[in-house]
Amino acid sequence: MSPIPRRTVLKAAAAAGAAAQFSWALGATNAQAAPRADPAAAAAAADPVTLNWLEDAGLGAAPGSTLGVPWPKGAYDKDQTFALTTADGKDVPVQSWPLAQWPDGSLKWTAHAVGPETTAAAFTLSAGTPAAPARKVTVSSGGGTIDVSTGVITAKIGKSGSTLVKSVTRGATEIAKDGRLVLLRQGEIEDGDQGSEKYERFDSAISKTEVEQNGPVRVVVRIDGKHRRGNRSWLPFSVRLPLDLAQCSAPSRRGNAVLIAEARSTGVF
Repeated sequence: MSPIPRRTVLKAAAAAGAAAQFSWALGATNAQAAPRADPAAAAAAADPVTLNWLEDAGLGAAPGSTLGVPWPKGAYDKDQTFALTTADGKDVPVQSWPLAQWPDGSLKWTAHAVGPETTAAAFTLSAGTPAAPARKVTVSSGGGTIDVSTGVITAKIGKSGSTLVKSVTRGATEIAKDGRLVLLRQGEIEDGDQGSEKYERFDSAISKTEVEQNGPVRVVVRIDGKHRRGNRSWLPFSVRLPLDLAQCSAPSRRGNAVLIAEARSTGVF
């Protein structure tokens, strides 16, 4: 068999790409020409939603969970509240917030934090007033920290300086302290003939701390800043600390706050 010339392969790929673009354009035109769905009909089709666990043990194996739900265009306004119930009609505490919106401003995706008090094989999510948990996550501010308490765990989060998490206590016992971000920079390429490589250490420097979600089931605190060494600051960071009621019921699995850091960089390293 004679080999296929590279030029022929490139031409075929280009033709396939053009066909795909043309087909997509036709689909987009048809979609735009379709009539807009009636909001009442969309809401009726979206309500209620049954939520089933992929694992057999369900919420009993992992009390307290966060999940996302998609919605058809026009179903609910962005300020819609949601209620969660079990199959037998028992109210379940839930905290909801929008993730994405359709071009008309209606909800496209929502997130829901489920409290750990109730276990069930399936839940029903519908528009309504959410049930309040028996024990709420609370937030207070003062003395240079933002204090978040789940009723069992209390985290003191720094507003300035280099320490993001001042301390985490469970009851009267301190289980963590002095949590910070550390950046190690290697300024030279490693060369075995020249000896060991050298590193520069940059510590986190907080510029802003704010509460993004304020309970009652879940609290999220965001910390922004840069890494600093002497007078040099670089590599901005954003850290979000979620604390929820699940940390009361499963201390062995989620005893401490989980740090989820996103580092953004600008300029030349």
